[in-house]
Amino acid sequence: MGQATNQQSLFDQLVARAGLLRQWEDVHGEQHEVSQETLETVLKAQGLHSGSTSQIKESLKMLEEDRLSRDGSLIVAEQGREVVFPYQGALEYRIQLEDGGDIERGTAKRGASNEVRLPAQTQIGYHQLQIGDISLTLAVAPQRCPTVKQRAGQGGKPWGVVAQLYSLRRARQSTDQDNDPTAGTEADLSAALDQVGDYAALAQLAHHAGRSGASALALSPVHAMFSADPNRYSPYSPSSRLFYNTLYVDPGCLGNEALGHAFATVQKQGLRPLQKDSGLVDWPEVSRFRMTLLRAVYDWFEQEASAAMNEEFASFQKKAGEGLRCHCIYEALHAHFGATLGVSAGWQAWPDEFHDTNSPAVRAFAQQHEREVRFHAFLQWQAAEGLRRAQQSAREAGMPIGLISDLAIGTDGGGSHVWSRKTDILPELSVGAPPDLFQPTGQDWGLTAFSPRALRRHGFAPFLETLRSALAHAGGVRIDHILGLGRMWLVPQGKQASEGVYLSY
Repeated sequence: MGQATNQQSLFDQLVARAGLLRQWEDVHGEQHEVSQETLETVLKAQGLHSGSTSQIKESLKMLEEDRLSRDGSLIVAEQGREVVFPYQGALEYRIQLEDGGDIERGTAKRGASNEVRLPAQTQIGYHQLQIGDISLTLAVAPQRCPTVKQRAGQGGKPWGVVAQLYSLRRARQSTDQDNDPTAGTEADLSAALDQVGDYAALAQLAHHAGRSGASALALSPVHAMFSADPNRYSPYSPSSRLFYNTLYVDPGCLGNEALGHAFATVQKQGLRPLQKDSGLVDWPEVSRFRMTLLRAVYDWFEQEASAAMNEEFASFQKKAGEGLRCHCIYEALHAHFGATLGVSAGWQAWPDEFHDTNSPAVRAFAQQHEREVRFHAFLQWQAAEGLRRAQQSAREAGMPIGLISDLAIGTDGGGSHVWSRKTDILPELSVGAPPDLFQPTGQDWGLTAFSPRALRRHGFAPFLETLRSALAHAGGVRIDHILGLGRMWLVPQGKQASEGVYLSY
Protein backbone atom coordinates (compact mmCIF):
# COMPACT_ATOMS: atom_id res chain seq x y z
CA MET A 1 0.00 0.00 0.00
CA GLY A 2 2.84 2.36 0.97
CA GLN A 3 4.71 1.67 -2.27
CA ALA A 4 1.59 2.33 -4.34
CA THR A 5 0.97 5.57 -2.44
CA ASN A 6 4.57 6.68 -3.03
CA GLN A 7 4.31 5.92 -6.77
CA GLN A 8 1.07 7.88 -7.03
CA SER A 9 2.65 10.81 -5.21
CA LEU A 10 5.59 10.78 -7.61
CA PHE A 11 3.21 10.49 -10.56
CA ASP A 12 1.30 13.55 -9.33
CA GLN A 13 4.59 15.46 -9.15
CA LEU A 14 5.44 14.42 -12.70
CA VAL A 15 2.03 15.49 -14.00
CA ALA A 16 2.39 18.91 -12.37
CA ARG A 17 5.98 19.51 -13.50
CA ALA A 18 5.15 18.43 -17.05
CA GLY A 19 2.49 21.14 -17.18
CA LEU A 20 -0.59 18.90 -17.28
CA LEU A 21 -3.73 20.05 -15.49
CA ARG A 22 -5.42 17.16 -13.73
CA GLN A 23 -8.68 19.07 -13.40
CA TRP A 24 -10.56 21.50 -15.56
CA GLU A 25 -13.70 23.56 -15.04
CA ASP A 26 -16.50 23.60 -17.62
CA VAL A 27 -18.78 26.49 -18.57
CA HIS A 28 -21.22 25.49 -15.84
CA GLY A 29 -18.55 25.75 -13.15
CA GLU A 30 -18.30 22.00 -12.65
CA GLN A 31 -14.91 20.38 -12.04
CA HIS A 32 -13.77 17.42 -14.16
CA GLU A 33 -10.94 14.98 -13.44
CA VAL A 34 -8.67 13.90 -16.31
CA SER A 35 -8.28 10.14 -16.57
CA GLN A 36 -5.05 8.41 -15.59
CA GLU A 37 -4.86 6.89 -19.09
CA THR A 38 -4.98 10.29 -20.77
CA LEU A 39 -2.31 11.67 -18.45
CA GLU A 40 -0.01 8.71 -19.11
CA THR A 41 -0.53 8.99 -22.88
CA VAL A 42 0.27 12.71 -23.02
CA LEU A 43 3.30 12.25 -20.77
CA LYS A 44 4.58 9.50 -23.05
CA ALA A 45 4.12 11.76 -26.08
CA GLN A 46 6.61 14.11 -24.41
CA GLY A 47 9.08 11.28 -23.85
CA LEU A 48 8.15 11.01 -20.18
CA HIS A 49 7.38 7.42 -19.19
CA SER A 50 5.39 6.69 -16.04
CA GLY A 51 4.75 2.95 -15.93
CA SER A 52 6.81 2.33 -12.79
CA THR A 53 8.40 4.19 -9.90
CA SER A 54 11.82 4.05 -11.55
CA GLN A 55 10.43 5.40 -14.83
CA ILE A 56 8.68 8.26 -13.03
CA LYS A 57 11.89 9.16 -11.17
CA GLU A 58 13.83 9.13 -14.46
CA SER A 59 11.20 11.37 -16.09
CA LEU A 60 11.36 13.82 -13.17
CA LYS A 61 15.14 13.90 -13.55
CA MET A 62 14.76 14.69 -17.26
CA LEU A 63 12.44 17.61 -16.48
CA GLU A 64 14.92 18.96 -13.93
CA GLU A 65 17.68 18.76 -16.53
CA ASP A 66 15.40 20.59 -18.97
CA ARG A 67 15.07 23.41 -16.43
CA LEU A 68 18.81 24.04 -16.35
CA SER A 69 20.30 26.00 -19.21
CA ARG A 70 22.11 23.68 -21.57
CA ASP A 71 23.57 23.74 -25.05
CA GLY A 72 21.09 25.13 -27.58
CA SER A 73 18.49 26.44 -25.13
CA LEU A 74 17.12 29.97 -24.81
CA ILE A 75 17.12 32.40 -21.90
CA VAL A 76 15.10 35.60 -21.70
CA ALA A 77 16.20 38.95 -20.28
CA GLU A 78 14.62 42.39 -20.21
CA GLN A 79 16.39 45.28 -21.85
CA GLY A 80 18.41 47.27 -19.34
CA ARG A 81 18.11 44.69 -16.56
CA GLU A 82 20.57 42.16 -15.20
CA VAL A 83 20.53 38.78 -16.96
CA VAL A 84 19.76 35.96 -14.50
CA PHE A 85 19.38 32.29 -15.41
CA PRO A 86 19.96 28.79 -13.96
CA TYR A 87 23.36 27.40 -14.90
CA GLN A 88 26.19 25.27 -13.52
CA GLY A 89 29.63 25.45 -15.07
CA ALA A 90 32.50 27.73 -16.02
CA LEU A 91 31.71 31.47 -15.77
CA GLU A 92 33.67 32.97 -18.69
CA TYR A 93 31.25 34.21 -21.37
CA ARG A 94 31.03 36.06 -24.68
CA ILE A 95 27.96 37.58 -26.38
CA GLN A 96 27.67 37.96 -30.16
CA LEU A 97 24.92 40.44 -31.04
CA GLU A 98 22.24 39.41 -33.53
CA ASP A 99 23.20 42.16 -35.97
CA GLY A 100 26.82 41.03 -35.92
CA GLY A 101 27.86 43.92 -33.69
CA ASP A 102 30.57 44.05 -31.06
CA ILE A 103 31.29 40.96 -28.99
CA GLU A 104 31.05 41.41 -25.23
CA ARG A 105 33.30 39.30 -23.03
CA GLY A 106 33.42 38.85 -19.28
CA THR A 107 32.96 36.62 -16.26
CA ALA A 108 29.49 35.87 -14.90
CA LYS A 109 28.74 36.11 -11.19
CA ARG A 110 27.40 33.26 -9.12
CA GLY A 111 23.93 33.73 -7.69
CA ALA A 112 21.62 31.74 -5.44
CA SER A 113 20.04 28.37 -6.37
CA ASN A 114 22.52 27.52 -9.13
CA GLU A 115 21.87 30.82 -10.90
CA VAL A 116 24.37 33.10 -12.62
CA ARG A 117 24.19 36.82 -13.35
CA LEU A 118 25.41 38.80 -16.35
CA PRO A 119 25.46 42.59 -16.83
CA ALA A 120 22.32 44.24 -18.23
CA GLN A 121 21.98 44.24 -22.03
CA THR A 122 20.71 47.28 -23.89
CA GLN A 123 20.29 45.96 -27.43
CA ILE A 124 17.04 44.15 -28.19
CA GLY A 125 17.32 40.94 -30.19
CA TYR A 126 18.25 37.26 -30.22
CA HIS A 127 21.93 37.19 -29.43
CA GLN A 128 24.34 34.26 -29.10
CA LEU A 129 25.75 33.66 -25.63
CA GLN A 130 28.73 31.36 -25.18
CA ILE A 131 29.30 30.51 -21.52
CA GLY A 132 31.65 27.78 -20.45
CA ASP A 133 31.22 24.92 -22.89
CA ILE A 134 27.66 25.68 -23.99
CA SER A 135 26.05 28.03 -26.49
CA LEU A 136 22.71 29.68 -25.66
CA THR A 137 20.31 32.07 -27.37
CA LEU A 138 19.94 35.21 -25.29
CA ALA A 139 16.62 36.89 -26.04
CA VAL A 140 16.69 40.50 -24.89
CA ALA A 141 13.15 41.87 -24.90
CA PRO A 142 11.86 45.43 -24.43
CA GLN A 143 10.31 46.07 -21.03
CA ARG A 144 6.91 46.66 -22.60
CA CYS A 145 5.22 45.94 -25.91
CA PRO A 146 4.44 49.03 -28.02
CA THR A 147 0.76 49.77 -28.52
CA VAL A 148 -0.93 49.75 -31.89
CA LYS A 149 -1.30 53.51 -31.66
CA GLN A 150 2.42 53.89 -31.05
CA ARG A 151 3.18 51.64 -34.02
CA ALA A 152 0.74 53.58 -36.18
CA GLY A 153 2.40 56.86 -35.21
CA GLN A 154 -0.64 58.86 -36.27
CA GLY A 155 -2.92 61.35 -34.65
CA GLY A 156 -6.43 60.17 -33.99
CA LYS A 157 -7.58 56.57 -33.73
CA PRO A 158 -5.77 54.01 -35.92
CA TRP A 159 -8.03 51.91 -38.13
CA GLY A 160 -7.68 49.16 -40.67
CA VAL A 161 -9.52 46.79 -42.95
CA VAL A 162 -9.74 43.01 -43.07
CA ALA A 163 -9.77 40.92 -46.25
CA GLN A 164 -10.24 37.29 -47.16
CA LEU A 165 -7.54 37.04 -49.81
CA TYR A 166 -9.45 34.57 -51.98
CA SER A 167 -12.36 37.05 -52.30
CA LEU A 168 -10.34 39.87 -53.88
CA ARG A 169 -10.85 40.78 -57.51
CA ARG A 170 -8.60 43.12 -59.43
CA ALA A 171 -9.48 46.22 -61.40
CA ARG A 172 -7.93 45.66 -64.82
CA GLN A 173 -6.96 48.06 -67.56
CA SER A 174 -7.54 47.36 -71.23
CA THR A 175 -4.61 45.67 -72.91
CA ASP A 176 -2.33 47.24 -75.47
CA GLN A 177 -3.26 45.31 -78.63
CA ASP A 178 0.17 45.86 -80.18
CA ASN A 179 2.36 44.94 -77.24
CA ASP A 180 0.38 42.41 -75.21
CA PRO A 181 0.52 38.75 -76.34
CA THR A 182 -2.71 38.11 -74.44
CA ALA A 183 -4.73 40.62 -76.45
CA GLY A 184 -7.72 39.13 -78.22
CA THR A 185 -8.42 36.69 -75.43
CA GLU A 186 -9.07 39.35 -72.82
CA ALA A 187 -12.40 37.96 -71.61
CA ASP A 188 -11.02 34.47 -71.14
CA LEU A 189 -7.90 35.83 -69.48
CA SER A 190 -9.83 38.00 -67.04
CA ALA A 191 -12.02 35.04 -66.17
CA ALA A 192 -8.94 32.89 -65.61
CA LEU A 193 -7.25 35.40 -63.33
CA ASP A 194 -10.32 36.49 -61.39
CA GLN A 195 -11.62 33.12 -60.23
CA VAL A 196 -9.73 33.58 -56.97
CA GLY A 197 -7.79 36.44 -55.43
CA ASP A 198 -4.01 36.68 -55.56
CA TYR A 199 -1.11 38.60 -54.11
CA ALA A 200 -1.28 41.22 -56.85
CA ALA A 201 -4.90 41.95 -55.90
CA LEU A 202 -3.75 42.24 -52.29
CA ALA A 203 -1.14 44.82 -53.34
CA GLN A 204 -3.86 46.85 -55.08
CA LEU A 205 -6.09 46.77 -52.03
CA ALA A 206 -3.16 47.71 -49.79
CA HIS A 207 -2.43 50.72 -52.00
CA HIS A 208 -6.02 52.00 -51.94
CA ALA A 209 -6.43 51.35 -48.22
CA GLY A 210 -3.21 53.21 -47.47
CA ARG A 211 -4.26 56.16 -49.63
CA SER A 212 -7.55 56.21 -47.72
CA GLY A 213 -5.77 56.57 -44.39
CA ALA A 214 -5.84 52.99 -43.12
CA SER A 215 -3.14 52.04 -40.63
CA ALA A 216 -3.25 48.32 -41.36
CA LEU A 217 -4.65 45.62 -43.61
CA ALA A 218 -5.35 42.25 -41.98
CA LEU A 219 -5.70 39.17 -44.14
CA SER A 220 -6.65 35.53 -43.80
CA PRO A 221 -3.85 32.96 -43.40
CA VAL A 222 -1.60 32.39 -46.39
CA HIS A 223 0.16 29.26 -45.10
CA ALA A 224 1.30 26.55 -47.51
CA MET A 225 -1.44 24.10 -48.41
CA PHE A 226 -1.40 20.87 -50.43
CA SER A 227 -1.03 21.71 -54.12
CA ALA A 228 -1.79 18.11 -55.12
CA ASP A 229 -5.05 18.08 -53.14
CA PRO A 230 -7.35 20.94 -54.19
CA ASN A 231 -10.07 19.66 -51.87
CA ARG A 232 -8.07 20.82 -48.85
CA TYR A 233 -8.43 24.58 -48.78
CA SER A 234 -9.08 25.57 -45.16
CA PRO A 235 -6.32 28.09 -44.35
CA TYR A 236 -6.44 26.97 -40.72
CA SER A 237 -5.39 23.38 -41.55
CA PRO A 238 -2.20 24.02 -43.52
CA SER A 239 0.60 21.71 -44.57
CA SER A 240 3.19 24.15 -43.20
CA ARG A 241 3.20 27.52 -41.46
CA LEU A 242 6.77 28.16 -42.62
CA PHE A 243 5.88 28.63 -46.29
CA TYR A 244 3.12 30.22 -48.33
CA ASN A 245 -0.02 29.34 -50.23
CA THR A 246 1.10 29.20 -53.86
CA LEU A 247 -2.44 29.16 -55.25
CA TYR A 248 -2.41 32.94 -54.70
CA VAL A 249 0.62 33.52 -56.92
CA ASP A 250 -0.25 36.00 -59.67
CA PRO A 251 0.07 34.17 -63.03
CA GLY A 252 1.24 37.49 -64.45
CA CYS A 253 4.10 37.70 -61.96
CA LEU A 254 6.78 37.50 -64.67
CA GLY A 255 5.10 39.89 -67.09
CA ASN A 256 2.83 39.75 -70.14
CA GLU A 257 5.11 37.61 -72.29
CA ALA A 258 5.21 34.79 -69.75
CA LEU A 259 1.49 35.12 -69.09
CA GLY A 260 0.67 35.04 -72.79
CA HIS A 261 2.77 31.91 -73.25
CA ALA A 262 1.12 30.24 -70.28
CA PHE A 263 -2.40 31.08 -71.36
CA ALA A 264 -1.77 29.87 -74.92
CA THR A 265 -0.35 26.63 -73.48
CA VAL A 266 -3.42 25.84 -71.37
CA GLN A 267 -5.71 26.73 -74.27
CA LYS A 268 -3.89 24.20 -76.46
CA GLN A 269 -4.51 21.62 -73.76
CA GLY A 270 -8.22 22.33 -74.03
CA LEU A 271 -8.45 23.84 -70.55
CA ARG A 272 -10.71 26.81 -70.03
CA PRO A 273 -11.52 28.75 -66.89
CA LEU A 274 -14.97 28.90 -65.38
CA GLN A 275 -16.73 31.69 -67.21
CA LYS A 276 -19.32 32.63 -64.61
CA ASP A 277 -18.44 34.23 -61.29
CA SER A 278 -21.15 32.98 -58.94
CA GLY A 279 -19.66 34.81 -55.98
CA LEU A 280 -18.33 31.49 -54.65
CA VAL A 281 -15.01 29.74 -55.20
CA ASP A 282 -15.06 26.28 -56.79
CA TRP A 283 -11.82 25.35 -55.08
CA PRO A 284 -11.06 22.04 -56.83
CA GLU A 285 -11.77 23.44 -60.29
CA VAL A 286 -10.04 26.78 -59.70
CA SER A 287 -7.01 25.11 -58.10
CA ARG A 288 -6.49 22.70 -60.98
CA PHE A 289 -6.71 25.45 -63.59
CA ARG A 290 -4.53 27.92 -61.66
CA MET A 291 -1.80 25.36 -60.96
CA THR A 292 -1.76 24.29 -64.62
CA LEU A 293 -1.40 27.93 -65.62
CA LEU A 294 1.43 28.45 -63.13
CA ARG A 295 3.24 25.37 -64.44
CA ALA A 296 3.19 26.95 -67.87
CA VAL A 297 4.56 30.20 -66.41
CA TYR A 298 7.36 28.15 -64.86
CA ASP A 299 8.06 26.49 -68.23
CA TRP A 300 8.53 29.95 -69.72
CA PHE A 301 10.85 30.89 -66.86
CA GLU A 302 13.04 27.82 -67.43
CA GLN A 303 13.40 28.65 -71.11
CA GLU A 304 13.41 32.45 -71.23
CA ALA A 305 14.41 33.87 -67.84
CA SER A 306 17.21 36.40 -67.81
CA ALA A 307 20.44 35.84 -65.92
CA ALA A 308 19.30 38.37 -63.32
CA MET A 309 16.04 36.50 -62.70
CA ASN A 310 17.89 33.21 -62.32
CA GLU A 311 20.32 34.80 -59.88
CA GLU A 312 17.44 36.17 -57.83
CA PHE A 313 15.79 32.74 -57.74
CA ALA A 314 19.04 31.09 -56.72
CA SER A 315 19.54 33.67 -53.97
CA PHE A 316 16.03 33.00 -52.63
CA GLN A 317 16.66 29.24 -52.51
CA LYS A 318 19.99 29.69 -50.77
CA LYS A 319 18.53 31.97 -48.12
CA ALA A 320 15.52 29.69 -47.51
CA GLY A 321 17.87 26.75 -47.12
CA GLU A 322 17.12 23.13 -46.34
CA GLY A 323 13.68 23.93 -44.94
CA LEU A 324 12.46 25.10 -48.35
CA ARG A 325 13.95 22.10 -50.11
CA CYS A 326 12.27 19.69 -47.69
CA HIS A 327 8.91 21.37 -48.22
CA CYS A 328 9.29 21.20 -52.01
CA ILE A 329 10.34 17.55 -51.88
CA TYR A 330 7.26 16.86 -49.77
CA GLU A 331 5.06 18.54 -52.39
CA ALA A 332 6.56 16.35 -55.11
CA LEU A 333 6.27 13.17 -53.01
CA HIS A 334 2.70 13.96 -52.03
CA ALA A 335 1.68 14.25 -55.68
CA HIS A 336 3.67 11.12 -56.57
CA PHE A 337 2.13 8.86 -53.93
CA GLY A 338 -1.22 10.58 -54.20
CA ALA A 339 -1.63 9.00 -57.62
CA THR A 340 -1.96 5.56 -55.99
CA LEU A 341 -2.78 6.22 -52.34
CA GLY A 342 -5.10 9.15 -52.90
CA VAL A 343 -4.16 12.77 -52.26
CA SER A 344 -5.92 12.79 -48.91
CA ALA A 345 -3.22 10.45 -47.54
CA GLY A 346 -0.41 12.04 -45.55
CA TRP A 347 3.23 11.00 -45.34
CA GLN A 348 2.36 8.32 -42.77
CA ALA A 349 0.84 6.24 -45.60
CA TRP A 350 3.99 6.39 -47.74
CA PRO A 351 6.46 3.49 -47.74
CA ASP A 352 8.63 3.57 -44.62
CA GLU A 353 11.77 4.52 -46.49
CA PHE A 354 10.17 7.88 -47.37
CA HIS A 355 9.38 8.86 -43.77
CA ASP A 356 12.86 10.26 -43.14
CA THR A 357 13.76 13.43 -45.04
CA ASN A 358 17.41 12.36 -45.18
CA SER A 359 16.89 8.77 -46.24
CA PRO A 360 18.59 7.45 -49.41
CA ALA A 361 15.13 6.88 -50.94
CA VAL A 362 14.13 10.51 -50.43
CA ARG A 363 17.45 11.81 -51.75
CA ALA A 364 17.17 9.60 -54.83
CA PHE A 365 13.59 10.72 -55.44
CA ALA A 366 14.54 14.38 -55.16
CA GLN A 367 17.36 13.89 -57.65
CA GLN A 368 15.15 12.03 -60.12
CA HIS A 369 12.38 14.65 -59.80
CA GLU A 370 14.60 17.71 -59.52
CA ARG A 371 12.52 19.73 -61.99
CA GLU A 372 9.34 19.13 -60.01
CA VAL A 373 11.08 20.09 -56.76
CA ARG A 374 12.43 23.22 -58.44
CA PHE A 375 8.92 24.10 -59.68
CA HIS A 376 7.58 24.18 -56.13
CA ALA A 377 10.56 26.30 -55.05
CA PHE A 378 9.75 28.69 -57.89
CA LEU A 379 6.17 29.00 -56.62
CA GLN A 380 7.38 29.73 -53.08
CA TRP A 381 9.70 32.39 -54.49
CA GLN A 382 6.87 34.11 -56.31
CA ALA A 383 4.53 33.80 -53.31
CA ALA A 384 7.13 35.50 -51.11
CA GLU A 385 7.68 38.15 -53.78
CA GLY A 386 3.93 38.75 -54.04
CA LEU A 387 3.63 39.30 -50.30
CA ARG A 388 6.72 41.51 -50.28
CA ARG A 389 5.24 43.71 -53.01
CA ALA A 390 1.92 43.92 -51.17
CA GLN A 391 3.65 45.08 -47.97
CA GLN A 392 5.76 47.51 -49.97
CA SER A 393 2.63 48.85 -51.68
CA ALA A 394 0.98 49.37 -48.29
CA ARG A 395 3.92 51.24 -46.80
CA GLU A 396 4.50 53.38 -49.88
CA ALA A 397 0.82 54.38 -49.77
CA GLY A 398 1.30 55.70 -46.26
CA MET A 399 0.08 52.71 -44.22
CA PRO A 400 2.29 52.75 -41.09
CA ILE A 401 1.75 49.11 -40.04
CA GLY A 402 0.89 47.53 -43.36
CA LEU A 403 -0.19 43.92 -43.58
CA ILE A 404 -1.26 41.95 -40.51
CA SER A 405 -0.78 38.26 -41.19
CA ASP A 406 -2.79 35.46 -39.57
CA LEU A 407 -1.03 32.56 -37.82
CA ALA A 408 -3.01 29.31 -37.59
CA ILE A 409 -2.81 27.40 -34.32
CA GLY A 410 -1.23 24.28 -35.86
CA THR A 411 -0.66 22.22 -38.98
CA ASP A 412 -2.11 19.09 -40.54
CA GLY A 413 -0.25 16.10 -39.10
CA GLY A 414 0.16 14.61 -42.58
CA GLY A 415 1.71 17.76 -44.03
CA SER A 416 5.22 18.92 -44.83
CA HIS A 417 5.94 20.63 -41.52
CA VAL A 418 5.49 17.47 -39.44
CA TRP A 419 7.17 15.29 -42.08
CA SER A 420 10.33 17.41 -41.97
CA ARG A 421 10.31 18.30 -38.24
CA LYS A 422 8.90 15.32 -36.39
CA THR A 423 10.96 15.87 -33.24
CA ASP A 424 9.44 19.33 -32.74
CA ILE A 425 5.88 17.97 -32.62
CA LEU A 426 3.88 15.96 -30.09
CA PRO A 427 3.07 12.68 -31.87
CA GLU A 428 -0.37 11.07 -31.72
CA LEU A 429 -1.98 14.14 -30.12
CA SER A 430 -4.16 16.79 -31.70
CA VAL A 431 -5.34 20.25 -30.68
CA GLY A 432 -8.97 20.88 -29.79
CA ALA A 433 -11.26 22.25 -27.11
CA PRO A 434 -13.13 20.73 -24.15
CA PRO A 435 -16.94 20.52 -24.11
CA ASP A 436 -18.66 23.90 -23.93
CA LEU A 437 -21.95 25.55 -24.90
CA PHE A 438 -20.91 25.67 -28.55
CA GLN A 439 -19.85 22.02 -28.78
CA PRO A 440 -21.21 19.95 -25.87
CA THR A 441 -19.01 16.97 -26.84
CA GLY A 442 -15.83 19.01 -27.29
CA GLN A 443 -13.74 19.59 -30.42
CA ASP A 444 -10.83 17.80 -32.06
CA TRP A 445 -9.37 19.92 -34.85
CA GLY A 446 -6.91 17.33 -36.11
CA LEU A 447 -3.99 19.76 -35.86
CA THR A 448 -0.56 19.20 -34.39
CA ALA A 449 1.04 20.99 -31.45
CA PHE A 450 4.64 21.82 -30.59
CA SER A 451 6.29 19.78 -27.85
CA PRO A 452 7.13 22.07 -24.89
CA ARG A 453 10.22 19.98 -24.15
CA ALA A 454 11.39 20.20 -27.75
CA LEU A 455 10.84 23.95 -27.76
CA ARG A 456 13.06 24.37 -24.70
CA ARG A 457 15.64 21.92 -26.04
CA HIS A 458 15.96 23.79 -29.33
CA GLY A 459 15.89 27.29 -27.86
CA PHE A 460 12.31 27.84 -29.05
CA ALA A 461 13.66 27.95 -32.62
CA PRO A 462 10.63 26.07 -34.04
CA PHE A 463 8.27 28.74 -32.70
CA LEU A 464 10.57 31.61 -33.63
CA GLU A 465 10.92 30.50 -37.25
CA THR A 466 7.13 30.20 -37.45
CA LEU A 467 6.74 33.78 -36.20
CA ARG A 468 9.47 35.02 -38.53
CA SER A 469 7.64 33.50 -41.48
CA ALA A 470 4.41 35.21 -40.41
CA LEU A 471 6.18 38.57 -40.02
CA ALA A 472 8.56 38.34 -43.00
CA HIS A 473 6.30 40.53 -45.14
CA ALA A 474 3.98 42.07 -42.55
CA GLY A 475 3.96 44.72 -39.85
CA GLY A 476 1.90 42.66 -37.42
CA VAL A 477 0.47 39.21 -36.82
CA ARG A 478 -2.84 37.91 -35.48
CA ILE A 479 -2.30 34.65 -33.59
CA ASP A 480 -5.26 32.31 -33.92
CA HIS A 481 -6.40 30.97 -30.51
CA ILE A 482 -3.69 32.95 -28.77
CA LEU A 483 -4.59 31.30 -25.45
CA GLY A 484 -2.72 28.34 -26.93
CA LEU A 485 0.49 30.17 -26.04
CA GLY A 486 -0.52 29.58 -22.43
CA ARG A 487 -2.16 26.17 -22.66
CA MET A 488 -3.66 23.82 -25.22
CA TRP A 489 -6.36 21.18 -25.00
CA LEU A 490 -4.73 18.06 -26.44
CA VAL A 491 -6.65 14.94 -27.44
CA PRO A 492 -4.93 11.52 -27.77
CA GLN A 493 -5.61 9.75 -31.06
CA GLY A 494 -8.59 7.42 -30.84
CA LYS A 495 -10.08 9.29 -27.89
CA GLN A 496 -13.15 11.51 -27.75
CA ALA A 497 -12.51 15.24 -27.64
CA SER A 498 -13.90 15.29 -24.09
CA GLU A 499 -11.10 12.92 -23.01
CA GLY A 500 -8.32 15.43 -23.55
CA VAL A 501 -6.20 17.40 -21.12
CA TYR A 502 -4.80 20.93 -20.85
CA LEU A 503 -1.04 21.17 -21.35
CA SER A 504 0.64 24.38 -20.19
CA TYR A 505 3.25 26.03 -22.39
